Amino acid sequence: MMFGRVLGGLVGLSCVAGQQAFCSFVDCVVDPKSKLTHPIGLKRKVLNETFELFGVGTRAVTFLNYYVYSAGVYIPKSEVSAVVAFSNQTPTPSQQHLTNHLQSNHRVCIRLTPYRKAALSHLRDGLGRALDARAFAYAIDHPNEVEQVASDVSSFKKSFPHGQFHIDQELLFVIDGNSFTAYYEGKESFRMNSAFVGFAFLNAYLGEDAVIPEIQENFATHAKTAQN
Repeated sequence: MMFGRVLGGLVGLSCVAGQQAFCSFVDCVVDPKSKLTHPIGLKRKVLNETFELFGVGTRAVTFLNYYVYSAGVYIPKSEVSAVVAFSNQTPTPSQQHLTNHLQSNHRVCIRLTPYRKAALSHLRDGLGRALDARAFAYAIDHPNEVEQVASDVSSFKKSFPHGQFHIDQELLFVIDGNSFTAYYEGKESFRMNSAFVGFAFLNAYLGEDAVIPEIQENFATHAKTAQN
């Protein structure tokens, strides 16, 4: 049995046991495209506190109409009011201003869950290409950091977990200033100190050239409705 709920314009539900392992008996939101679910309140031992869902969306290979994974962007509950206040300033902050503010002042968790079973190496390659593309643009404004950025991207690719990414599993990326930590299935996979990697991930999901535009829309809508 499902109970309708709205979060930032998305339909939510209370998941029945067994629908998805991570959503049993907790309120979730359904990603409209992939129909995968994300908990509204993300509670994991590695996070130390509950994070609130601000937006979801499906990463797709457009020309193949192929779904890869669903992503959810989360903010710690203790920081939600501050993020909402910033997002609702007049004039409205630009996407770049928002991502810079989030990286400088807040923790952000990005949760990925696969649409179908796939090798983690495929996900690594896709995320690696996104980092490479943003590294080129980043280097234009930060010419003195070119070598460091290249090293950070290389470290990210080498440190990425191996094996299969199964349906119902999750991969968490936590950005806290210059600290970037990956958790695979509840355990720390790797941690790195990189201003660029955090910057690139925030821009990939919330920036002007986001890979999943729906997340931007959800984030903005939830930031407004969370006031009420």
